[in-house]
Amino acid sequence: MNIQSVGRLMVLAKNEREGSNRQMYYNLAVLTDGQAGNISCTPEAYDKAVINTENDVVFAFNDQYKSFRVVDIIPAPYIPDDVPDTKPDEKTDNTPDTKPDEKTDNTPDTKPDEKTDNTPDTKPDSKTDKPGNKPDGRAAK
Repeated sequence: MNIQSVGRLMVLAKNEREGSNRQMYYNLAVLTDGQAGNISCTPEAYDKAVINTENDVVFAFNDQYKSFRVVDIIPAPYIPDDVPDTKPDEKTDNTPDTKPDEKTDNTPDTKPDEKTDNTPDTKPDSKTDKPGNKPDGRAAK
C-alpha cells in the first residue's frame, strides 16, 4: 500500500546515478527544518524539481518495501514577468467618469445672491440698521 502526503522542501541539488543493473536512480538533496539530507525520487519528480527553491512535493510511503520517496512536484503557479503593472491613474476602480465642474453633488443650482437660506425678505432700513438705534427705529440716547 502507498500512503501519500504533501509537504514542502528546499531542493539544494539533484543527483542521478546508474546502478550496477544499468537502472537509473534519482535523488534530491534537500533542506527542511534546518536539516539537510538526500531523498529518493521518481524520474518525473527529478525533472520537475527546481534547485535553490522551495518545492511543494508529494511524498509516498510504500509499506511493502518500507520506502519513502518523492513521487511528484506540484508546479508553482505561473506568474509571467511581462505583465504590465496597473497605474493608479488608469481606470481600474470602476468609478464613473466625472469632471469637477459637472453636476455630481445634487445641490440646487443657485447663485450666491439668490435666496437659499429661508430667511424672511427684508431690505435694510436706514432708520433701524444704524449702530445704536433701537429696534423700533428710535435713536438711542
